[in-house]
Amino acid sequence: MPTKITVKKKNHAMMIVDSEPSVLNELTDFFTFYVPGYKFMPAYKNKVWDGKIRLYNSQTRELYAGLYAYVKEFANAEGRDYELELEHDAYYGYIDEQTDPDLSFIDDLVLNDNKGDSIKPRDYQLKAIDYALRNKRGMLISPTASGKSLIIYILLHWYLSNNNKRALIIVPTTSLVEQMYSDFAAYSQNDKSFNIDEVQRIYSGMPKKSEMPSVIISTWQSIYKLPGAWFEQFG
Repeated sequence: MPTKITVKKKNHAMMIVDSEPSVLNELTDFFTFYVPGYKFMPAYKNKVWDGKIRLYNSQTRELYAGLYAYVKEFANAEGRDYELELEHDAYYGYIDEQTDPDLSFIDDLVLNDNKGDSIKPRDYQLKAIDYALRNKRGMLISPTASGKSLIIYILLHWYLSNNNKRALIIVPTTSLVEQMYSDFAAYSQNDKSFNIDEVQRIYSGMPKKSEMPSVIISTWQSIYKLPGAWFEQFG
C-alpha cells in the first residue's frame, strides 16, 4: 500500500504536510537548497550557518501553501509510492480549491497610460490575472517594465467588486508607493469604476488612519508595528 501524505490548509500562507518520519526527512531534503553565493557569506564562513534554506519545517509540519504543486511533484516522482490525502479545513477549505474566474469585466475597463493613451492588457498580464484569481493566491514573477502595476490594478477591480473589505498593497520602498499610486492615477483617468481618491498612501510622515480608502499602499516598515486589529479591515 502507498504511504499517505496528508495535506491541510492552515491559512492562506501555510499548509500542514504530515506523514511518517522517514517521509518527512525526504520532504525536508526535497525542500532544502543552498543559497547562491553562500560560501562567501559571513555566517557560513563563521560556521554558524550551513548555507542552506529549509522551506519545510518537520517539527511544525508547516510548508508554504504556494508550494503545493511541488508536494505533488514529490509524491508522484518515479520510485516513490506515496498517496496524497487532502484534509478539509472548515474555514480555509481544501488546499487545491480553485475557482473559474469570469474575466469579461476587463473588456469594459477604460484604461490609459501616463500619457493619456488608451491601453489594453497583454496576453501574459491576462494569464497572470487568471492564475491569481483561479488559485485565490499566487507568486507571480514579472520582469521590470512588464506592467506589474496594471496586473495589480485589474486584480483590485475584481477584488473590490467581489469583497466587502479593503485591499492592502505592500511594496518595498516609499518611492514604489508613489510610483504605484501614480500608475493607478493614470490607469483610472477615464475609468469611472475606480476612484483614485479612495487610494491612500501610508509611509513615514503620512497618517495611518484609514476611514474612507478602499485601497492602501504602504511599505512593511511603515505598518508592521500596528496592532493586529488594524489589519482586520483587509480581506
